[in-house]
Amino acid sequence: MQALRWIFPTLTAVAAMLLLPSAAIAAPVHTDQVKGIEYSATPTIGKFGGTATGRLPGAWNATVIHDQLKPGAAAPITGGSVTLYTHRTITGTFVNGTVSPINTPTTCVNERFNVTGHLTFDGGTGNFRAILTHHRTKLRSSCITYGATVAGTLTVTSRSAAG
Repeated sequence: MQALRWIFPTLTAVAAMLLLPSAAIAAPVHTDQVKGIEYSATPTIGKFGGTATGRLPGAWNATVIHDQLKPGAAAPITGGSVTLYTHRTITGTFVNGTVSPINTPTTCVNERFNVTGHLTFDGGTGNFRAILTHHRTKLRSSCITYGATVAGTLTVTSRSAAG
């Protein structure tokens, strides 16, 4: 009789774990710090790459497709992807988001933008949140952008990220 007191609850728990959909089991959340550069830009596409540190360390690459930037206005993210090259390759697709100016310089100083995107991964979701800085300087009478850096976080909520 004593054996039945622990066998039934144990069998019930095992059956519940086997029958629950995988979404009901908490997926791991991994947030890495990302840093890098914008290595290519057009009026509607930015391409970035750099390093990630945290639970999923490695290299990362992103393409952010967005509406054309306008002073003082957020531009919607309309597509693109992020790939994290860690112990295995994890690729996500931008579902939505924005590229929003933090400052609108009237002189030749660095421009800064919030880049915030929501991602879907195979078996999960995620977020890309970063500050993009366009480094600018005055050359003769013109203000030129000579480079761009990005720093922020990449969050992956995915059962596949842990494997």
